[in-house]
Amino acid sequence: MDLLEKLHTDHRFGDSAQILSRVTLHYHGLLAWCELRLGLDGRQDALWRQLQSLQSVDRTFILRSGPIREMIEQLATSISGPGGADLKILSTLASILTEAFQLPRNAGVPYGFDAAPTITEPYPLHLIVHTKRSIESSAVAPWNEAEAVRQMFDREMANDVGARRCVIRAADSSDVGRFEEALALLGRVSTHIPTDVAAHVRHLCPIDFECWEQMLPEEYREIGQSVSSHLVPSTCFFSYHSMGRTETLTEAIYHEALHKKLSNILVADSVLSDDYNPLTSERFVSYWNQDTAWNPNAWEFDRALYAFHVYVHLVAYYKRVLAERIVEANLEWCSSRLEQAREGL
Repeated sequence: MDLLEKLHTDHRFGDSAQILSRVTLHYHGLLAWCELRLGLDGRQDALWRQLQSLQSVDRTFILRSGPIREMIEQLATSISGPGGADLKILSTLASILTEAFQLPRNAGVPYGFDAAPTITEPYPLHLIVHTKRSIESSAVAPWNEAEAVRQMFDREMANDVGARRCVIRAADSSDVGRFEEALALLGRVSTHIPTDVAAHVRHLCPIDFECWEQMLPEEYREIGQSVSSHLVPSTCFFSYHSMGRTETLTEAIYHEALHKKLSNILVADSVLSDDYNPLTSERFVSYWNQDTAWNPNAWEFDRALYAFHVYVHLVAYYKRVLAERIVEANLEWCSSRLEQAREGL
C-alpha cells in the first residue's frame, strides 16, 4: 500500500464515506438541537419527522448542500445569540425542505435542488457544473440551489479571489468536457479520488471578472487559479488559469476537493480548538506565493493546515503518476509539480 492509498483509506481522516457520514450526523444533530431549543410548531415538527424518516442516502444528499448547511448553522447561531431565533431563516429552511420532500422530483433529485448530474464519468454522483441552463432555471424557481450558491459566492468570496470583483460564469459544453476529462484522469490514477471529489464537492463553478463581457477572451486576469472557502460548503471555483489545460484543471479539482474534505473533517471532528480565532492566530509566510492585496501570502494557522493537507496528497499523487508512468498525465509536467509540492511541505 503506497502513500496515496493510505491517505485515502485511513478510517478517520481518509475514508470519505466515514467522513460524510459524520458530517451528516453533525447537521442532523444540529437540527435536532434547534428543535429542542425552539419547541417547533406543528408544521416544522412534521418537517422534522419527515427528515427523520428519510432514507440515509436522501438525508446525506440534502444535508450535503452548501446553502442548506449555511441556513442550519445560521439558525443555530441565532438561537444561541442575544436576539433569539431568526424566524425568517427557520421559515425559509422549513419551506425549502417541505417543498423538496413533497413536490415531484426532477430526475430523482428533490425539488429545487440541482437535477441529474452534468458530470457522469467516471461516476454519476451528482457532481454539478454550473451551466447556462442551470443558472437560467434558477430564475423561475421559488428557491433554487444554483442561485443560492451564486448568492453565497457573491456575499462571501466575490471580492477576495481576484484583483477585481468576480462572478460565477456559466460553463459551456467544452468546459463540461474538460471537467469530465480531468475527472477521468484522476480516476485513472486512483479510483478513490473521483469518489472523494464527489463526496465532498457538489458544485464546480467557472469564475471570471464581473466585467468579463467587456474583455477579450485572451486578455489577462489577475484572478485565482482555483479557489474555495469554508464559508461556501461543497463548492469549488475555477478560473481560466486552471481550465486551459487538462493537467492544471486535474490538479485544481483535486486540490480544491481536498480543501472541501478537510472542511468536512473540521466540521465532523472539531479538530481546531473552540477558542481558535484566525484573526489572532500566528502567521505562516508561504514565500513561494506572490503577496497581493487580495491574496496575502502570510497565512493563518488554519490556512496553513489546509495547504499542508493538499501538499501531502499532491506529493503522493504525483509519485504514483510517475511510478506507474501514466502518460496521459504529462510526466514532465508532473515531475515539476512533484518538486513544487515537496517545496511546499
